Amino acid sequence: AAVNHEIIDAVVVRASKPLVEKMRRDRINSCIEQLKVLLEKEFHKQDPNAKLVKDDVLEMTVVFLRRQLPLSGGLNAARPEEKLHQHCGCILCLCCF
Repeated sequence: AAVNHEIIDAVVVRASKPLVEKMRRDRINSCIEQLKVLLEKEFHKQDPNAKLVKDDVLEMTVVFLRRQLPLSGGLNAARPEEKLHQHCGCILCLCCF
């Protein structure tokens, strides 16, 4: 019997998608946990009684970074959204490595 490699490849790809998605979610969750640890003191300043769930951690991180932008800027500073994107990228790099 001839083996249809296209069918086998399709089955392998279909089977690996959930695993790839799980790995992606695990990386995101790990980064969020690391953000929580890195900025824990700052989060407690904003709301000492907060139970920090993922969306709260991300939202409070954005608030923290937005407050940092004027401090790290200057006359030649990039637009705020560019600076925020740079800060978020740096934090994600730190979290994931």
